[in-house]
Amino acid sequence: MNTHNDNALKPLPVIQILTVSLRLPFENAATIFRLGWPYLIVALLLPVLATQMGNSAFNIVLLPFVIATSVLAGVACHRIFLCPQEEVKQLSTFRWASSEADFFVAGLKLIFALIVGLLLTVGLGSMIVNIFDTQLVPTEVYFGYNLAEWAGMLVFGYVFSRISFILPGAAVGRYFNFNTSWAATKPYALRLFFVISFLPILLATIVNRFTTTMMSDVSGNPLGLQLAISVLSIVGAVIELCILSKSFEWVTSQMPEEHQEPTTE
Repeated sequence: MNTHNDNALKPLPVIQILTVSLRLPFENAATIFRLGWPYLIVALLLPVLATQMGNSAFNIVLLPFVIATSVLAGVACHRIFLCPQEEVKQLSTFRWASSEADFFVAGLKLIFALIVGLLLTVGLGSMIVNIFDTQLVPTEVYFGYNLAEWAGMLVFGYVFSRISFILPGAAVGRYFNFNTSWAATKPYALRLFFVISFLPILLATIVNRFTTTMMSDVSGNPLGLQLAISVLSIVGAVIELCILSKSFEWVTSQMPEEHQEPTTE
C-alpha cells in the first residue's frame, strides 16, 4: 500500500492545531517579547500619535519602521513555533538575513495578490448591487452590500489560506511560491480555510463590533482603550501566526519529501 497516498487522506487536525496555537504563544511569551518588542513599541505608538496629533504625515514617517519591525516579528514568531529552541535562542532582536528578506518579498507578493483579488471581488459585488439597486428598498440594498462584503471576505480568506504558506516557508528557509502553496494545501483546502481564515475573520468581526460599540460609548480621550485594543490585536495576530505555522508544519510533514513524523507540540 502506498504510504504517501494514505498520508494525503489524513484530515487536518483542526482541534489539535487550535489547542496548540492557543497555548504556545503564552508559553513562549518571554521569547516573543525579546524578539518582537520593537514592533510592539511601534504598534503602540500609532494610537498614541493618532490621539495627540491626528492622522497626519507621521503615518508615512513611521511606515518603514512598521514594515521592518513587522517583518522581524513575523519571522521570529514563525521560527519560534517551527524551529528547535536551541536555534531560536541564537536569534538576535535586530537582524536582517535571507529569512527576513525572503519573508519581506513573500509578504509583498501576498499583499499584491490579495489586493488584486479584493479589488476584483469588490468590483463584482458593487456591479451586482448596482444592477439591482433600482429594484431594492434601502434595507435590502444595505443587506445586499453586507452580503457582498461577506462573500468577498470569504473568497479573500479562502485564497489566503491556500497561498499563505509562502510566509512560514520563507521564515524557515523553505521556498514556497503560490503554485507550490496551492498544490500543498489542496487535499486540506476546506479545513485550512476554516482554521486559517474563517474562524479568525469571524472572531475579528465580533471583536471589532464590540470594540466599536465601546469606543462610541467612551467620552473624552479614549487613548487607554485604544492601547488595550492594540495589545489585544497583537495577541490575536500572534495566535494567528501560530495557527499558520502549525498548519504549515502539519501539511508539509505529509508531503512525499518529508519523512519525519508531524509535530504540533
